[in-house]
Amino acid sequence: MRTQLLVYVRWSLISRWKRLLLKYACQGKPLFVYGSNDDRQFREYAKDGAVLWVVASHRDFRPTLVARLDQVERVGHEWRMSVPPGLLSDLKPVGEGRRYNYVVRGGKRSRFYGHNDVSGVLDELAFLGTHGNLVKQPGEAWVPRRHGNMLQRAHRIADATPLENFSRRLDRRSLFISWKHRDVKGRRRENLGVRRHVLEFTRELNRRGMAVWLDELALPDYRPKTADDNLLDLLLRQAMQQCRVLVGVATRHYGCISPDSTVNWTALEWRSKSKRNRALLFVDETPRVRCLEEKRSSCIDPQSAGLLLSGTAEAAAGDFVDWFLPAP
Repeated sequence: MRTQLLVYVRWSLISRWKRLLLKYACQGKPLFVYGSNDDRQFREYAKDGAVLWVVASHRDFRPTLVARLDQVERVGHEWRMSVPPGLLSDLKPVGEGRRYNYVVRGGKRSRFYGHNDVSGVLDELAFLGTHGNLVKQPGEAWVPRRHGNMLQRAHRIADATPLENFSRRLDRRSLFISWKHRDVKGRRRENLGVRRHVLEFTRELNRRGMAVWLDELALPDYRPKTADDNLLDLLLRQAMQQCRVLVGVATRHYGCISPDSTVNWTALEWRSKSKRNRALLFVDETPRVRCLEEKRSSCIDPQSAGLLLSGTAEAAAGDFVDWFLPAP
């Protein structure tokens, strides 16, 4: 049985780590590299085909499974050609000394996950200490401060079956939310309302076992600095391939090109050939029939959607899951 480890990364560091893996991407695919100075479990067990699970937590959300590094191998001299030296030096935050003592790279099946709620699975897991003793019992409730701080050093998982089953469910229950930044950014009350509703919708979907790809959560606190800074675009392109459904947020400018842009991103996302299933989310209490009437002037035809969602975030999430996961 392969050794499986879990590490809990501070939310403030997740964007930086993801950006580095994307910055040094090879043929459009991230280089899944992770480093640690832990002389206990990481040095001893993060190698020889082990699996490293990465978990983080946002202050407004429950813990989320961020990534899986599969079939990890220790990065040594023989890896110099496949792992750029720049990535090894940039991996460690500025001001924390030189490079990490131990660095691993995940294999081809390594991947990121859409935003999800892994808290129930963390309750089920048992973790082993350095000497093989249980430092968290199976079924013991997850305590963020206690267990989160402990797991900032990687710990072995006694039985990772619940986590593996959870990741497979996420593969089947992944959706992509497409929204118009012009209609959700800024301090306008209307924009703030849309953003709040979509985040609540995401939280409700997480509670129902769905993985949600939303740019704000995929790369938290990410702000592109130049026109060539396409890291988020690279990540979301992969997300589009993983997701089974696209949900467009039907705001005023959705599907329209922005005045300062040369690419109509929302229209491209909506018309993506990889997405056979589409839904429209209307951020208000308006009945669906009236929504159809109001959307006649939109660049997106509501008739191309397989599902129209409206009402509260909780109701919309429930309708979506009923449609996506019909009763057997």
